[in-house]
Amino acid sequence: NITKVNEGKVGEAFAFLVDRTIPARNELLKQIAGAVQYQEETLRSDIAAMRNTAASTRNVFIGLVAIVSICLVFLAWTIGAALRSRTMELRQVVQRVRDGDFSQPIVDHKRDEFSPLVEAVQDMQTSLARVVYTVRTNADSVATASTQIAQGNTDLSQRTEQQASALQQTAASMEQ
Repeated sequence: NITKVNEGKVGEAFAFLVDRTIPARNELLKQIAGAVQYQEETLRSDIAAMRNTAASTRNVFIGLVAIVSICLVFLAWTIGAALRSRTMELRQVVQRVRDGDFSQPIVDHKRDEFSPLVEAVQDMQTSLARVVYTVRTNADSVATASTQIAQGNTDLSQRTEQQASALQQTAASMEQ
């Protein structure tokens, strides 16, 4: 087409432009418009898919957070219940010891953080039982000795009275 313009055949160049180049350009623009439309539809479809994936991921994440939260609440409740149970058991043992009931042995079937404390209370109960036994034994010895002393005093008193009576009789016989 440029060759025809250079040769001075402007009319032929214009006719060639109108007959061949413009329709080819129009066909090319149609093809480009179709490709642009296809790209836009594909892009919209991809964006919609990404939004759906993001929404699904968000929902899964929210679900996981809810499940983990429920599990953590349950775990905290379970640990709290276990701590309350162990504390209550230990409290009952200490109250029995406080009230002087050493008849029930302290048995710890669980091995946990409270076990050293339970062992210390067990040692305390054993020591207190020993002290109470020693005090009772000594009190029994004192009571036995007191009874013997009282009996000895009674015997001494009776003998003294007998001797006083015998002395009075002797004094009365001497006066006669």
